[in-house]
Amino acid sequence: RHAHVVYGDSFAFLATLQLDVSGLQPFLDSVMADMVAFTGDPLGAAQKVADRLAEIVADPLAPVSEVVEVVANMSRYLEIDPSYFVEHSAALDVLNVSLGLLKLLATY
Repeated sequence: RHAHVVYGDSFAFLATLQLDVSGLQPFLDSVMADMVAFTGDPLGAAQKVADRLAEIVADPLAPVSEVVEVVANMSRYLEIDPSYFVEHSAALDVLNVSLGLLKLLATY
């Protein structure tokens, strides 16, 4: 019974409570202006996203073809020339032997 009265009084108070939030508008405007000054126009970024989504809706296969083109361009970097590694393996053998001798000298 006591909780019912307390909650009833609290809700009655909240129902009659009137908040004046008109003073928040200048603050929100200044925050938005600061955000635009430091990060650029957020609405412009949202517009770019909306434009990109419109392009995707207009041609749904375009992003897939873009990914295929990127993968195709990357495949040329994966071409391995074994002669390059054979030519430079001798230098790596010399380096490996030199490091082995250095470790041997450092041990004694």
